[in-house]
Amino acid sequence: MWNKVATFKESLLEKYSSEFSTVMAPFTARVHNTVCVYWTSVDVDGRGSIFSAELCDHNGLVTHVPESTQIVLSGSNRLFDSDGVIGLQVVKDEKSAALLYTGFSRSKDSTYVMSTGAVKIDQDGQTFSERTQLLPPSPGENHFRASSNIFKVGEQWLMVYAAGNHFINVHGKVKPTYDLRFLWSSDLFRWGNEGTLLLPTDDQFYAHGRPQIVEFSDRTITLNLSSRRTDIDQYQPRRLKIRLSADLQSAVDAKEVIGYFPTSTQQIGSYPFEYKDGDDKYLLIGGRDFGRDGFNVFQHKVARVQ
Repeated sequence: MWNKVATFKESLLEKYSSEFSTVMAPFTARVHNTVCVYWTSVDVDGRGSIFSAELCDHNGLVTHVPESTQIVLSGSNRLFDSDGVIGLQVVKDEKSAALLYTGFSRSKDSTYVMSTGAVKIDQDGQTFSERTQLLPPSPGENHFRASSNIFKVGEQWLMVYAAGNHFINVHGKVKPTYDLRFLWSSDLFRWGNEGTLLLPTDDQFYAHGRPQIVEFSDRTITLNLSSRRTDIDQYQPRRLKIRLSADLQSAVDAKEVIGYFPTSTQQIGSYPFEYKDGDDKYLLIGGRDFGRDGFNVFQHKVARVQ
């Protein structure tokens, strides 16, 4: 059973409240022996910025966050992220660590392009440099190659990401629509031109985003994600098990894990991120409308035999 243990918004915005009003897309990572929480806040012009804070002594639990830092991506703005960013994940190989993010760039027709960027995290854990575009637009994915999540499987890297080309009308508003696709690579920083369909949209959900690969076992990807509901135009958190073909190059079937998330979030909730501390699990998850309510922390404690 999940138990809510904390809610975060005002404490994270104390230093920047005059400029930013939202707290969204949280995740945690251990970087150079320091556990940090990362999140994105959006300003009045709709541009996102990534923030981080070192967690206090918490035994794996987010209970208090000290003064936060706005992450400055060094170098001049690139075309692919000139209009804002959303933090996604910290990934590490044997030599380096990098922060993955979605970069936004506006188009002349008032739509926008979303792609995946990465920036190296230097040894101090506070300096971010060597920005690069991991997934530039491709002919079949020329508007969206974003919300990427990477997971190590043996000697290969598996990436699941949101991809698409189109905008649609949802309740009188122009909204992006995108599927989930996947790629394999032997190099953390080099990926192919176009992915394979993993989870298509349908009449119930017009967009799938912010996947988190929790496990890969027996050709099956277990992942959390946010799917945008067509009926009420809100995110719904979902947990899926998607089985791949024997050669791991196509999706065979997808099964939903019903009732996995806390009851209060099962119908409306955004950007779920799960992490473990020993046997216990923790879930960071937002509410309605892109972080206006901040995010909640839930704990799933395993009963221990005395």
